[in-house]
Amino acid sequence: FCFLNEFLRFFVQELTMTFFFFFFLACFGDGMTKRQGNLLQFNLIEHKLFGEDVGDRVRILEELDKLSAGDAVEDEGVQLLLGQVLGFEASRVVRPDEVFRTYVKLLLNLASSNASYVEACLAAFSRLLFLPREFAQVREEVILCIQRVLGYHSAAPALFCRMLAKTFPHQRRSVEDIVNFSSALLLLAERTTNGYLSEQILLLIVERITIIDAEAASKGGAIEESLREKLDNMLYLTFLYIEEHVSDSSAKGRVQFEHVYAAFEKSILPAYRSFTAPYILFYLCGRSQRFLSVVDDRLRAIFYDRELPAILRKNAILYSTGLMSRLSQADNDLILRWLRSVVNFLHSNLDACDADLEAVETDIRSTYYVAFACAMHVLVRRGGSFIMHADNAESLRQLRLAAIMRSRLKPLSVQATPLAEEFCDLLTSFDIVDCTNMNLDGGMGTATSRTSWGRRNRVELHLPFEPVNSLELSLNFLTMYHIGETAAGEDEHTGKSCDMEVRSDFDSSLSEAVKLVQ
Repeated sequence: FCFLNEFLRFFVQELTMTFFFFFFLACFGDGMTKRQGNLLQFNLIEHKLFGEDVGDRVRILEELDKLSAGDAVEDEGVQLLLGQVLGFEASRVVRPDEVFRTYVKLLLNLASSNASYVEACLAAFSRLLFLPREFAQVREEVILCIQRVLGYHSAAPALFCRMLAKTFPHQRRSVEDIVNFSSALLLLAERTTNGYLSEQILLLIVERITIIDAEAASKGGAIEESLREKLDNMLYLTFLYIEEHVSDSSAKGRVQFEHVYAAFEKSILPAYRSFTAPYILFYLCGRSQRFLSVVDDRLRAIFYDRELPAILRKNAILYSTGLMSRLSQADNDLILRWLRSVVNFLHSNLDACDADLEAVETDIRSTYYVAFACAMHVLVRRGGSFIMHADNAESLRQLRLAAIMRSRLKPLSVQATPLAEEFCDLLTSFDIVDCTNMNLDGGMGTATSRTSWGRRNRVELHLPFEPVNSLELSLNFLTMYHIGETAAGEDEHTGKSCDMEVRSDFDSSLSEAVKLVQ
């Protein structure tokens, strides 16, 4: 008897709620929308909307879709329900397929018929970008819908980009959320025909990579494992995008190159110090020697521009130096062109500085020392094999390096001693400059710059593209690195030993890694 009583009470309750529910829909369907729905009716509809019955949920979404196209959308009750629907979590609408299709149709129609709902609809679509990769088909449909909505209004792309910046998961969110959202954004950048949207997506992702990398830099490269995993995954997705879409052989590939470089120049270049994020530039330039040449020209142009901040100029020459010394795509002709350009800059500044040494500004002097250190590093890193190539030795003699080294600025005196010694030995060995009487500890120069200084006021270059903390990540670059090798033998023209390459511990470990992979 008790069971029967409870059953009848439950049956009557559900029947009553269903009656009010369809009565409410019927009223709206008949055009009776100017009166406000009372609280009881709204609660009943909301109960059905969040219930487990798929059929009820689909019918409510269909009715809201019909109402959104007319004046009924201004009704307070309809607006309350739309607010609930637009705030749905992704898990509530992706399954079953019938609910998802109805939900997407509602968002598209609402955005196309009412401009005031465009932002809310884009926000709802952006939440769907968090879906795991197992929902590949759903993500494809969501991206198609986003492109349609962006085409409805001219201001929509800029609005959507600002929304993505707010929606992008914080670095403390789970690895899955960050990877899912990043991969979906890159898929959208790949699919879209809107160049602005593609550029802004790449800028956003590179910016977030730089933020995580900056935290690593503040801790000397030691960050917790979860952040390292997020950083590695985001970098891997970016490398994959570059590999698949950046190319010198097509107009679209060259456009993507410009987008990635713009992201580097805006987010990574101004950073005080980065560990891993700069490898985006390294990987980008490794795609094509033409790309490397273009990037190098731009970086040196930034360095030569006296109107720019000193830190930006010095960062530019450090990145340019790292590319020339580490990237295997940098051939001998490109390196010689680079050396000529930097040495010409040193000569032109030397003429101005020698006139009145005491009046030379500190920033100008420190920039001069950094440029000289960079030239030393490239020449020492490339070493004997570069000098022995073609007529490079004679070309280096024509650069008049001795005039710079013996100038009143004494650039050798502020360089790290091991680098200065290797540089002098190299020049002496190939009869480029006789450094036997050079005093490496001559009068100290006074310079302050972004570089670190030891007790003796030495220039300490923190060049990019050195060891990668993650072995898995470093495997992406094995074929791109120039690895210093000791070349036994003599130059057939000078009879000098050519075993002058600098071979660091990283070179040795990298060589072993290459052998292991092969």
